[in-house]
This record gives sequence, C-alpha cells and structure tokens, in this order.
Amino acid sequence: MARQRGSVRKLLDGQFLARYSAGSDPITGKRVQPQQTFADRKAAQQWLTAELGKLDAGVRAVRKSGGPTLAAFLRNFYAEDGRGVKGRLLSPRTREIDLELIERYVIKRAPAIAETPLGKLTTEQLARLFLALGTGDDAHAGLARATVARVYRVVSARLAHAVKLGHLRANPMRADLVAVEGKAPRAHRTLLPVQAQALLAVASTDRYGVLFSLIAWTGLRPGEAAGLTWDDIDLEGAAIIVRRALVRTKGNAELRGTKTGRVRRVPIPAEMVAQIKAHRKAQAVEKLAAGRHYDDIGLVFPTRYGKAEHLDNLVRRHFKPLLRRAAYHIAGKVRPAVPAPSRSPKYAEAVKVREAADAEVMQATAFPDISLYELRHTQATLLLRRGVHPKIVADRMGHAKTSTTLDIYSHVSPDMQDKALSELEEALGGKKAAG
Repeated sequence: MARQRGSVRKLLDGQFLARYSAGSDPITGKRVQPQQTFADRKAAQQWLTAELGKLDAGVRAVRKSGGPTLAAFLRNFYAEDGRGVKGRLLSPRTREIDLELIERYVIKRAPAIAETPLGKLTTEQLARLFLALGTGDDAHAGLARATVARVYRVVSARLAHAVKLGHLRANPMRADLVAVEGKAPRAHRTLLPVQAQALLAVASTDRYGVLFSLIAWTGLRPGEAAGLTWDDIDLEGAAIIVRRALVRTKGNAELRGTKTGRVRRVPIPAEMVAQIKAHRKAQAVEKLAAGRHYDDIGLVFPTRYGKAEHLDNLVRRHFKPLLRRAAYHIAGKVRPAVPAPSRSPKYAEAVKVREAADAEVMQATAFPDISLYELRHTQATLLLRRGVHPKIVADRMGHAKTSTTLDIYSHVSPDMQDKALSELEEALGGKKAAG
C-alpha cells in the first residue's frame, strides 16, 4: 500500500486542517510538513491536491527554515511569474535565455547554493559563486565578463523580486561584495573597406547575398533583416523601415518589436534599391515554382517555400562560404571546385583540398572570419572612422542612446582622436591648411 503523503482532518472548532509531507529540511534534517486550515473540506482538499502537484513538478520545495530553495524559486518565477524589475512581463525569449543561464551557471555549477533555502542564502555564498564564474575553477574555465555580468543582473533582479514577495528581508547580492570578474570581451572583428567591397562584389553569387548586402549597407541586426516584410521596403523613398525582428524560441519563429521598441527609417543607396527589385522578381519565380507549397507570409528573405529562415543555417550554409569567395576575389584566385556530395574518397579528398585552400587565402588576405553580427559592426566602424556624427550612426544602428554606440565602438576612438587633433592643429595654427 502506498504511503499517504497528505491528509485532511476536521478540527474541534469545525475547521479542516490540510497537511502534507515535503521531505526533510536540508539545514536541520527535520521533517517538513506544510499545513493550512480551511472552513470546509472541499477547499482543504483542493489546496492539498495543488500543493502535492507542485511538489511533484519540482516547483514547490517549501522549507520551514528559509522558504523555497534558490533553484525552486527561480524555476517557479520563470514558469509562473515572469515580471521584470518594473513590473512588466518578460518576453518568452528573455525568459528562455535567462533560465538557460541560471540552469547552466548557477544550478549545475553550484548545486549546494541552488538547494539552499532563500532565507539561508548568504552574500558570501554568492560572492564565491561569481568569483568562480569569472576566474574559473578545477572543472570549468572562466567565463567572459559580459556573461558573468548577465548572470549577475538576472540573479540580482530575481532576488530583489523575492524581497518584494516576502521571501527575503534584504537582497544578498550586494554590489560592494559580490564582484563581477571575467575574461575581457573579444574585440569586434570588422571588415576593412576593401574587404567589405569584395563581399558586396561577390554577394550576387549567393541566394541570400542581397540580405548580407543590406546588413552591410544599413547595419540592421540580423534578426531585423531576416524579419523584414515587403511592407517595410520603401523602394520609391529608397529606405528600409525597421519595425520588427525575427525571434526564435524553442524552435518557433515569430516577428516581434525591435530591441528598443522603436521604429526607424534607414536610407539605402540606389545600388541597394536595384538589388532588392531584382530579388523581388527572383522571389516571384520561386513562388510559381513552389505553387501551393509556398507559404507566403510576406517575408523579404524567406526560404524557397516562404517560411522564416533560421539564422544559424544562413550563416553556416551561405554567409561563411561567401566570406571565403570574397577573399578569393581579393586574391584574384578561383576557389577549388568540389564534386557532388558522396561517400567516395574522391569527394572527401576534394573537400580537404578546398578547406586547406580556403584557410590559406583567408590568411593571405587577412580576411577575418566574422559573424553576421560583426557585419553590422562593420558599417558602424566605417562610418565613425570617416567622421560621421555618432548620433547619425546611433540612429542607423537602432541604439536608444548615442552613448551606447560610443561604448560599443570605443575601439574606433583612437582614430577619431587623431583626426580631432589634426583638425584642431589646423584651426589653431599648429599647421598650415592644405592649399
């Protein structure tokens, strides 16, 4: 006979007491038996059933000596609450990313801390955790400072919410004691003007070349570019209206508002307008070929069947090979051909030869193996180095504040400082003006 985990009994005063066993307290070792009284048996039974369901699901891990554990509270927050620091609901994508960070860097790396009841959680424990995340330990290498900072912000915000809910008297994430360390962020790799020109020159050789050219010309975020619909393209006014971004959560794709929640208009050159017109004609041909299998949702850069393309696939199958073709273009060489895929030794050898040739030409031309996001950075870097006002660059990039642009592209500052000094010398008579 299965052991009963909970019960409902009538008290002498006529009320009904519901009680269940929640295991042992990890601190004291004593049995934990949450209980509550109700005016009628039905309400008591409903509460008991709900509590046991949460206990089985791992959501309710109540401890008399400190409330829910850190892990249980965090998981429950993302499953049932989801309110941000200003009371607004976090987006599904933000919840997914935050919870993944917590599972990977808090719950799995520090199970003893994760299973500590909130009321027993100390600043010292958290300080040790974040020090280990930044500098590494016997089992793990140190993380990038940006990653540690993101985990810090997430945990701190959730613990602040726990204070509001009454689980804690004060937030143990004290900024003066819980330090954020970590590896310095990798410098942004960007294309030189000649490399960017080569990429644009070979873009027509790839089905998604227009998409990559558009990012180079506008600085759109990859998700913004992939989420463009034909209603967002103003060919007469030679501009792109950025209203949404393509976002994926658990394999599902959907269009959502931009990162800042703002709509922006980004001018494009006549060359880009011509490419988009040609792309629209090619897409019409694909629609006819696909027939009833084409799912037309209005995207400018969909798959051959109209659906949203996966950015990871775009990068691996299209963008990276295009970078290599651009390097060959600069070197004035032809990329080695490869036969149709097969299991033959001939095919394997051809792939090996091409990979070696690709690596050699990339090194010879100093062509960086940039990410799609770094193509966006290329546009901003080129503009700032040419003296374009940071506010204009910020508007094109979709940054809410100009200071964000200057912080991200601080590596461009030395060039800007040199140019400023040169201009000042000319203005103040330090050197004669040309001509």
